[in-house]
Amino acid sequence: MADSIPSKKDFADCINQLVGQNVMNEKKMDRLLLEAKQSYRNRGLDGFFEYVRNMTQTSLSDGQMRQLMESIKDSTGPEQALSRMVNQVKLSEKQAQAIENAVEERTRKATKRKRRRKK
Repeated sequence: MADSIPSKKDFADCINQLVGQNVMNEKKMDRLLLEAKQSYRNRGLDGFFEYVRNMTQTSLSDGQMRQLMESIKDSTGPEQALSRMVNQVKLSEKQAQAIENAVEERTRKATKRKRRRKK
């Protein structure tokens, strides 16, 4: 059963394949998930939706976000979930690049903070 659960790498690979660029890896996925969880913990579903809107640079309403969540939740695997997401949100190459840049910047900042703490 555990073999059927997609890994973070699976999702990262699917994102890269769908947007046609190498914008995601496991480290970036960890950072993205951590920040999404923090947004949800701090501000609930509204905070999570706002985080997703900022990351994707889209202007989806809360209702559209809920529909997207349901669509992803009902998917059979990462490929179908991401395909549905891309089809519903219509991520452009510019938006995919913006997501990559934001995740990379946050990952760099987090790495710097960890290094400072170790000193």
